[in-house]
Order: sequence, then structure tokens, then C-alpha cells
Amino acid sequence: MLVRRWVLLCLVFALGAAAQTGNKGVKVSPGDATQFQTEKKLALIVGINDYQEESGLSKLKYAVSDAEELATALQSYGYVTDVLTDGRAMKVTIRRHLDDLLKRVEPDSGTVLFAFSGHGGQVGSVSYLATYDAGADSLDKDGIAVDEIKNQLAESKAARRMMFLDACRSVTSPGGKDSAAPIAPFMKLADAKGLRMLISTGARTRSYESDALRHGVFTYYLLAGLKGGAAGSDGLTTFNGLADFVTEKVKEARPGQVPYTDGQYSGDFYLGGEYRAPAPPSGTSGALNLDVERFNAVKDSRDPAFLEKAAAQLKDAQLAEVLRERAEAMRSANGVPKKSGVKPPAEQIEGLRKRADALFDSKDYLAVYPLYQQLAGLGDGWSMFRMGYLYANGLGVAKDDAQAAGWYRKGADAGNPKAMTYLGGLYYNGQGVAKDYAQFASWFRKAADAGDPVGMFGLGQAYYNGVGVAQDVAQAASWYRKSADAGNDNAMCNLADLYEKGVGVEKNLQQATFWYRKAAEAGSERAKRALTRLGQ
Repeated sequence: MLVRRWVLLCLVFALGAAAQTGNKGVKVSPGDATQFQTEKKLALIVGINDYQEESGLSKLKYAVSDAEELATALQSYGYVTDVLTDGRAMKVTIRRHLDDLLKRVEPDSGTVLFAFSGHGGQVGSVSYLATYDAGADSLDKDGIAVDEIKNQLAESKAARRMMFLDACRSVTSPGGKDSAAPIAPFMKLADAKGLRMLISTGARTRSYESDALRHGVFTYYLLAGLKGGAAGSDGLTTFNGLADFVTEKVKEARPGQVPYTDGQYSGDFYLGGEYRAPAPPSGTSGALNLDVERFNAVKDSRDPAFLEKAAAQLKDAQLAEVLRERAEAMRSANGVPKKSGVKPPAEQIEGLRKRADALFDSKDYLAVYPLYQQLAGLGDGWSMFRMGYLYANGLGVAKDDAQAAGWYRKGADAGNPKAMTYLGGLYYNGQGVAKDYAQFASWFRKAADAGDPVGMFGLGQAYYNGVGVAQDVAQAASWYRKSADAGNDNAMCNLADLYEKGVGVEKNLQQATFWYRKAAEAGSERAKRALTRLGQ
């Protein structure tokens, strides 16, 4: 059954003025494609289903899953994604995460993208996104102005800047009335030079969610396009290609809902994909056929010397240049080498990881570095964490806090709890990143939610000291307890201390003794001293 939604604005793509130029239908070059693929691609994606009860905004069904699946689709294109959902998607948090993202891209290089899925509307002449802490009657106070996001993207100086907004989600029940307070729809957004827009539906018509698709219809086909449906014959997905694909698919699936493009812009630009050398036209020489075959055989290699050697053997200058650019980017890249389409079996990856960990434990850091780098290139979050650890401590490589932060973030984005914890520590100390206590608390919360005992302990410390979060000793005690239950002796000591003093919990010397004893059994000298002091 389809659920109606009032039309606000479903999706906007905003392209910065530094984007590639050319008219629709004009092919972009393989060299530009390689540059796009090897440069950083960073995305902040926000999705909100469960607005607060007092907000006057209806709860949504698919905004969070749309955001999460958009992140997955972009990750397949090599984007590093940061996803904020529901209670974590507050105004101040979104601002900080976006600011952090924009600091990580170099001028005139790379791609930055902001995506929002949730409620939105217009107050006066200003369009706002409804963050988790916003209400229908307080968008102008607690929401984020779309212009604010646009201006931040414009100031980033990135080569490619995009904004995806799916903010048309005033949900009504079938045959019923909207349960949320009405908010005025977005009326005008295409007022900035270089702004690209793909909008879900025309003015005064509705866009739809589908329980069968478990997405907004528009977002469903957006994802389908990003997952390959909109790719051209060269394997690349561009804005124009995606816009054409989504428009046709939505028109077929939902007559009356017609997406359209708008805005002031010049030319086309890449969203992602893997460049494939085109088949040679009929009548071309066998030498070109051989060049294409050689190119396709070696293009996924992560060995820059091998790529350069292969390039020297090609007669086709364009294909040779692609390989040389990949080799050069690989030598200088700060990120993970691009993954091959063929991934080794899980048991082979596990074997490599065991070998690498054994070398690490034996302190053979020079030998372990290329193994962890290889595993990281295969998407192994633990190896990304270990790469960060090597750089943070100068083990087998020159100490480099910025590299450490980059690898920890990659590991965190891959779901490794240790990487989340260590990244939070860098934000606390301002090592390799700007000091940011809110980011510190945010990453420790992610680590805690992922089950890391140190993350739980660190989040308890944040609440106890009011660092990055509002001070809340009861919350501190709760996280200390979770960490203590997971075996962290520091958390055991802190929890025992709270019971001994009656801070955040009721005073209970029996519980204090119990936790000091468990910590002492785990080897804590602090706990042993406390037991002596208590006469135990």
C-alpha cells in the first residue's frame, strides 16, 4: 500500500562552481575519471524517523533506512561516509560533523556531499531542514537553513560539491489526515550559481512512499541508479545519467509524480563508478584491440610499478595515461588503495590477518605494514585500525598523527569499534585533527554502542566530567557498569569509587568492595590500594 506524502522537496543535487564542464551528452575523459576516482570522496548523510513527541512532526518509516542504504551505495563508489540518524542528528552535531568533513578535503580536489532524509519546510522565504531537536513551529530556530549548508559547501573549495535533500516526508495514513503540524513546502532553492537540482516531483503534486519497496519511490530509484542502473557504457555514473534514469523510472512506477532537474549549471559531473575502456570501433587495428585487452587486464592492480610498466607497453596514449595517473595517485594517496572487483575468499583474508597479527605481536612492524595495507585495501576494518596505530606510534613508518586519524576513521567507517575509540581519543587530544570534545564523545558513543569496553569507559568519563556532553553522573555510572561487566578494570575501579562515595548511585560499601576486588583480581594496583584502605 502506498502512503501519501505532502510535497516539500525530495532531492536536490548541488554542484559547486569548480565542477567539470561540458554539455549534456559530451563525454568526460578517462583521465578525468581516474582523477575523480583517486581523489577523496566524503559524505555526511542524515536520516531521521523518530522525531520527538512534542515536535509536532510525524514519525517517518524509511528516512533512516534510506540514509543508511545511500551510504552503502556511495561506499561502493569509494566515498567515506559519516551517517547520523535519529537522536544523533541534532543541529549542533550535524554542524560539527559537516565542518569536520569539509576540513578533510584539499582545495580544488575531491568530492564532498551532504545528504538529508527527513522533514523540511519553509519559514518566510527561508528553507529549513528539520533536525532531531527541531519542531514544526520552531524550524527557523532549531532547524538548519538549507542556505547554511550550501554556503559551507561553497566555501570548502572542493572540486565537486553536492547536496542531496529528501525532505518531503509529511506522512499521512491511508485515507486519513496528516498527524503532524503543517509546514510550508520548499518553494525556491535554485538561486545559486552552479547549483544542480534533481527534485522528486513538480510543484503542488505529491511524492510517495511505498511499503512494498520500503523506500520513498523516488529514493528507491535513486538507489537503483547509484547501484549501476544509471551507469553509462563506460561504467561511470554522472549527474545527467542518474537524473534521466530516475525520472523515467519514477514516471513509470508512479504516474503523476514526475521528477525534474533545475538550477543554474554548466555541464555534467561524476558521481562514481569504475571506468571501463570502450570497445574499439569496427575497422580499428589489432594493436588497439590488444591495448584494450591489456588495459582491462591490469587496470585493477594496486601495484603502481606494475601499472607504469604496463602503461609503457601500450600504444594507445589515452589508456596509457589512465594507468600512469592511477600509479601516481596510488603512490601519493593517503587513503586505502582502490579495491579490485575480485575479492579473495574469507579464509584467505583470515589467513593474511593471522599472519599480520603474528608479525605485529613479534614487533616486526616493517614486515607487517604492507600486509595490513593489503588487508585494508580489501575492506578489513581491523587492519585499517592497525594501520592507524602504526602511524600514531611511529611503528615501521614515520609517526604521522594526520595519517593515523585518517586510518582510524576508515576503520571506524568500516565498523571497527577500536578504530572508533582511538579516533575519539585523537579528537580529545587534538592530535591529527582539531580538538573537538563533541566529536570525542560522539566516537566513544559509537564505540560503546558497538560493544567496545574502552568505548563504554570513555563515554562514562565524558558524562562524569561533562566533556562533549552535558554532565550526568548517573549516566557515567551506567556506562562504567557496562564497561565493568565487559571486563574493564578501570571502569570497575571508577564504579567502585562511585559506590563508596554515593555519587550517581546510592552509597553501598558492599558493592564498592565487590568491584574493587574484581578489579584487583584483574591486576589493578589502584583497586588493591583501595581494598587496603577499606581494611579488606
